[in-house]
Amino acid sequence: MTTRPLFSAPRSLLLMALGLSLGLPLAAAPAAGPVPAPSPKAQAPAFPYRLVTQPERPVPGEAFSLSLEIEGLSEAVLGRVQASPGLDLGLSSSRPFVGKDGLARGSLITLEFRASGLGPWDILRLEAKGREGDFVLGPLHFEPRAAVNATPGKRVQTWVWVGPDKVFRHSSFTVSLQPSPAAAGPIPPSASASFAPPEGGTLEALPGSGLTWTATALDAGSLELPQARIEAGAFSGKAPVRSIEVLPLPREIETSRAMGEFTLGLETPPQAIVRDGDSLVYSLILEGQGNLPSINLPKPRLSLNGQALAPDLVSQRRRDSIRAIPGGYTGSVVLELVLEAPGPGNLVLSIPSLAVLGPGGEVSSLGPLNSSIRVLPRSGKSGGPGSDPFLSRLGDLAKAVSARGGDLVGLPALVAKARFAQALTLLGAAPVIVKTSADSRTLEACLLWAKGEKGRALGIVYGMARRHEGGPGLSLLAKEASALLGAGKPATKLLPKASLILVPAALLVLAFLGFLLAGARAPRTGVRKPLLRGAAGLCLLTALGLGLFAGASLLEDKAEYGVVWTDTLLSVPSALAEGREIVLKGSSARIIGASPDYVGLRMEDGRVGWAPRDLVFPY
Repeated sequence: MTTRPLFSAPRSLLLMALGLSLGLPLAAAPAAGPVPAPSPKAQAPAFPYRLVTQPERPVPGEAFSLSLEIEGLSEAVLGRVQASPGLDLGLSSSRPFVGKDGLARGSLITLEFRASGLGPWDILRLEAKGREGDFVLGPLHFEPRAAVNATPGKRVQTWVWVGPDKVFRHSSFTVSLQPSPAAAGPIPPSASASFAPPEGGTLEALPGSGLTWTATALDAGSLELPQARIEAGAFSGKAPVRSIEVLPLPREIETSRAMGEFTLGLETPPQAIVRDGDSLVYSLILEGQGNLPSINLPKPRLSLNGQALAPDLVSQRRRDSIRAIPGGYTGSVVLELVLEAPGPGNLVLSIPSLAVLGPGGEVSSLGPLNSSIRVLPRSGKSGGPGSDPFLSRLGDLAKAVSARGGDLVGLPALVAKARFAQALTLLGAAPVIVKTSADSRTLEACLLWAKGEKGRALGIVYGMARRHEGGPGLSLLAKEASALLGAGKPATKLLPKASLILVPAALLVLAFLGFLLAGARAPRTGVRKPLLRGAAGLCLLTALGLGLFAGASLLEDKAEYGVVWTDTLLSVPSALAEGREIVLKGSSARIIGASPDYVGLRMEDGRVGWAPRDLVFPY
């Protein structure tokens, strides 16, 4: 740790003048680190300060901290920090510091930096603002520890980046660091390198090798392999920057970006005949070697009885199971496609062909792939709009909401033409007072259901029913939707709203006060006084009981539930979880936890688990 003593420009000039006037020799200033390099443009701070660096000299790739004590500047706030490339500012804080006498002396500003690259680094300017004025410091110079501790006269090995001179954009290839000229002995297996992240691409270390990487060129123009420091015992040294030219993709693969050797397959649902509303899961699987992380898989197309369906009816989730190897990546990319049979008829899922640039420079196509499934009406239903509680209400709700006027008059026509996405957009553009009404919210749920977002639609309806919004018609819709899915009843609110309970409780409190006052004025003899006091006590006890009910109602309101639009719960919030629980898709569960990508749930039967956040619709 290095400390810089308290210093201010005016005080030092005063001491120098005093020493000259007394004929005393000038003492050398104590050593401080890091010492700012002399600069005519540097601004001396107007306040005494002390600077502490920990560690004294930064290590490339590691963090270090600066503690700056500024005397006489209270409530200091860090301003602009201008640093050289490779010096990244992390967390910073400011608080008062006190002297030995226990009194506040100024402000203590702490800054954390991470030094990347090889160094050296500079803080060109550091500014702070306080109640008494502004503070400016800089420049500060930092030498890396490795450079300072280098043994004088020791021979430094020269290294170079080895890799192709030209590559296509989005391609993956191998680069390595090698000694040049060749080392006089074997390179130790523990050899490693440190460098800043490359501009215009990525580097992923190959397993078992500290000096070989799989690179991917992301930006057009060039990929800059950065200056590197190699730690290899007696052969430690540096490698200069090297530039690799990045060529634009051939026109045939501009969309797919696929380069390598691959196979493409489609796993379809096991049944060839399904019912309307059944969940269907397809898996598009790409396997092989090449630039797997950069590939764009073809977009699926869906049709029913020859009529194209909206792409958003298909929920997509991509899972990459790959590892870096020399020349690129190997493994598989799986695109999971989930949808519900949108109606009776012939359902066709088509996967367009995928253009691939092979190792020899030839362009080939994988696919196209097709799958056809027959969809029957749900058992006991006609298959028409009347068989679905949402679709059966859609037309009447559209007419009712369109009566509000304005652009909403076009809702019935859009619904009749099955343009549900456009109807949702039109409804969303309505005034807030219109689109938040019970009819509009119910219409939104019906449109979402018709559009294929059934979990979200159920969340809206179940939530409105739980909050007693929309009247008996809405409650009936929630019951019919639950019966249609057969996944259990939605969560309901047993107690009335707290406001409805507190009103009679307040009246009982007033009655208690009235009886109490009347009892106080009643004559002491006779039965009137005891009766009035008894009535007052009864009112008070009843009011307290209602207050407890109101509290229970508020706690019930805070409980959060959600529609679980999946048939599997995970034991832990991870896609790699081994433990799984089978649940009914569309069932309700209480939300008991959350992580960035998953939601913790407790089912009605007491089982707990985790589901992906995008498959849980709170209400």
